[in-house]
Amino acid sequence: MLRPAARLIALLLVGALDASAAEGPFRTYTFDRDDHFVTRAADYPRWTALMARHDQQGPAFAQCLADAGRCPSHLRGARTLLVQAGELDARDRLDVVNRFVNRRSPRHWRTERSERWQTLSDFMRSGGDCEDYALAKYFLLRALGVAADDLRIVIAWDRQERAHHAVLAARLDQRVYLLDVDRMRTASAGNAYQYLFSINEHAVWDHRADTGAMPRQTHTDG
Repeated sequence: MLRPAARLIALLLVGALDASAAEGPFRTYTFDRDDHFVTRAADYPRWTALMARHDQQGPAFAQCLADAGRCPSHLRGARTLLVQAGELDARDRLDVVNRFVNRRSPRHWRTERSERWQTLSDFMRSGGDCEDYALAKYFLLRALGVAADDLRIVIAWDRQERAHHAVLAARLDQRVYLLDVDRMRTASAGNAYQYLFSINEHAVWDHRADTGAMPRQTHTDG
């Protein structure tokens, strides 16, 4: 049985927040708020299921990287990216990964599959929703050696679109960048996002203290 904190996070991240509740003041996203920590990622079943599938697919992806001739067609683009991006500086790696993933056409499933986050291999084969774009960027940057502590999948409320959305936050040289589905931008207070939750392979953070938002279990597609 899940502990209360993990059960709360599972409820809130699988659902979302009421739109009218996420109307607090704008904040700049920061990695440095220890008081936002809620629980370990290992306590969140959706994340552990994702990482289990990612680990199962790891040997096939490692084989792909080692031998282009044994790389399945849906992973060849990712292989080329990882080989070539190794020669770029750190900021250009963020940018090229963001643009590479954003080239895929989004897919919005209306089935149980939409509730399952996609691994990199899943995404390269089938696409996904906004959170799957963010996850694909996360896995590619991890493969390029970026530390998990410098990456977070962020669930936000987009005031302009009036919808929930997911982006990847990346910390580099004391700055935070948002790798979004249209472009890469700095995580400044001037953007339209209200940050709600974030997760990486180590932990889950709750940013709602900065929004005054109250949870409600409503579905969103991202």
